Amino acid sequence: MQGYSGPCRIACADDTSVPATASLVDDGNGGWFGRLTSVDFDWFAAKHAGSPIVLRFPTGAIGTVAVVRFTILLPTQATVTGVGPSPR
Repeated sequence: MQGYSGPCRIACADDTSVPATASLVDDGNGGWFGRLTSVDFDWFAAKHAGSPIVLRFPTGAIGTVAVVRFTILLPTQATVTGVGPSPR
């Protein structure tokens, strides 16, 4: 399994995005799981809105990862599962 730890941006359906830190592991089947931390993202509002959430990474790190499910751990932190390409 490959992984990624570092900066990313959390983007919502309205194309707004905020900085975050990701610690993700590739499950080997086109899926991801791990933890996201962002002091600027409102996890509670995202849960109620039900809008798609996408993770964007620095060029050359990973492509775009779509968040399929998340569980709020703290107001600034959530565990996530998603789908997208493996790290390059």
